[in-house]
Amino acid sequence: MTFVLSAIWLVTALYVCFMLAYTVGWHRQKEYSPTAFAASNTIHRVSVVIPLRNEAHNLPTLIASLQNQTYPNVEVLLLNDHSTDSTQSLIFGLNDSRFIPLNSPETSKKAALKCGIEHAGGTLILTTDADAIIPPNWVQTMVQAFFDRKTHLLIGPVTMQHGVTWQQIEHASLEGTTLGSAGIGLPVLCSGANLAFTPQWYQACAPYLKPHVPSGDDMFLLQATLHLNGKVRTLKSKAATVGISGEPTLKQFFTQRARWAGKATHYTAPSILCSATVVGLMQVAVVVSLALSVLYPFLLCTLLCKFVIDTCLVASVLTYHKKVRYVWYMPLLTLLYPFYALGVCIMSLFPVSWKNRNVSSF
Repeated sequence: MTFVLSAIWLVTALYVCFMLAYTVGWHRQKEYSPTAFAASNTIHRVSVVIPLRNEAHNLPTLIASLQNQTYPNVEVLLLNDHSTDSTQSLIFGLNDSRFIPLNSPETSKKAALKCGIEHAGGTLILTTDADAIIPPNWVQTMVQAFFDRKTHLLIGPVTMQHGVTWQQIEHASLEGTTLGSAGIGLPVLCSGANLAFTPQWYQACAPYLKPHVPSGDDMFLLQATLHLNGKVRTLKSKAATVGISGEPTLKQFFTQRARWAGKATHYTAPSILCSATVVGLMQVAVVVSLALSVLYPFLLCTLLCKFVIDTCLVASVLTYHKKVRYVWYMPLLTLLYPFYALGVCIMSLFPVSWKNRNVSSF
């Protein structure tokens, strides 16, 4: 029992250190605002690459937001990934020369993304998702931030604009970890909903992108960049913040998270591995502490430590987005989260269905 208690305290201490570092890293990131661009700043042609599968319901909003971009020198490659709805007819029916519709020859988001990058004519690639809510200065801000100093991979900000309370809080934690870890020079997360890189860098990373794994195009690109000692930067900017919506049903939410968790066995970057290991062990430590708290009430301090340090990071992110009202739910979610996380890990061991396709986690 002494070993178990010692392990719990060790894991708790490591977790507190990690989350405290991410909170400091979040606050170290300064707000980046775009300047009025001169004609010379538009010499960089930008290719926005967006894989699409059964996204007909999202296309009107997506296309309108891209047509409203303030940056003029841009092309948008829309990759139809074997959709079974009207996505193909909608993108090929567009009467706008800035939009280039293509059918992906292979089945998977990764293959569609690769196809789009290979057909891109820009000096900079931006990626986003079909259901994203894109601000008008997004392209302009990402271009300026990318080229203002040496960058191989720019991780743009992504926030949840629409979603139930528990999804909002969880995503705030992910957002804080993304910017916070990069703020201390040890990036561990990114999202394909807002990334920038050059076609040449993508080709350099290609051997490390694990095409046999059905998901993880964003995280494997981050991992490849770290492996090649590329410069990773994150952007804290409301002007470049891409909004996403939470999953509409509990089943879809758990399926998505299981798909994310399933690729964790393929992570090899030390910063990503260490962070994932400590976070995972902390969930186990909380569950064990709750089970043993009848005999050892002082173990409830483990839960208290997690609550305090998680709230520090999550409250910072929610305050930035003017969503402080969600902080009041942190005590309940701190208690429930370990059980949710362990459940997702168990789900990730089995094949899941995503967008009407069977997806193996491994």
